[in-house]
Amino acid sequence: MIPVDETRYSADMRRVAKSMDEMARRVRQLEAVEMEPAAFGHYDCVRAYHSVNQPIAAAPWGALIFNSELFDTNALHDNVVNNSRLTAQRAGKYQITGHFACDYAQQAITPQAIAKFVVNGTTDIGFFTWWIADTGEDTVPFLMGTTLYEMSVGHYVEIWAYDINFAGGTAYALPLYSAHFMMAKVG
Repeated sequence: MIPVDETRYSADMRRVAKSMDEMARRVRQLEAVEMEPAAFGHYDCVRAYHSVNQPIAAAPWGALIFNSELFDTNALHDNVVNNSRLTAQRAGKYQITGHFACDYAQQAITPQAIAKFVVNGTTDIGFFTWWIADTGEDTVPFLMGTTLYEMSVGHYVEIWAYDINFAGGTAYALPLYSAHFMMAKVG
């Protein structure tokens, strides 16, 4: 049997125990990062979409709705309650983007709808542009908008649209061209 220096053994065990405590503390920190990424200044992002055709208001402006999500990292969107809105959970600068395919006038192939971003139901912060998208089977006018905007906690943004012929149009649910609405905190 090898003799053991009890004093040195106790000191070594205390060092090991202290190292284990430190390792456990660091693991808890890492777990907190994985469970609550928004607490560390990033990861607030959402991409919502609408899975079926939806009407576009004939006038006045009406909000598009979004009944599904590809992802939502911090409860920025609700698929049922106020599903037209993306809501800031933390103050900061957000990149906001939206797009949808819509009806068009056959003779001119121009979209029959216009759209804009609106904050808190009152403030216009950007308008959409349009271009013609070739789906392989048909030509579809496609509207898209993007903007960078500083939002406060609880403020929300919506996409408002209306049919410029005042007849009521359609935002289509087509593969790759469905109405999508995205927001990511960037600062």
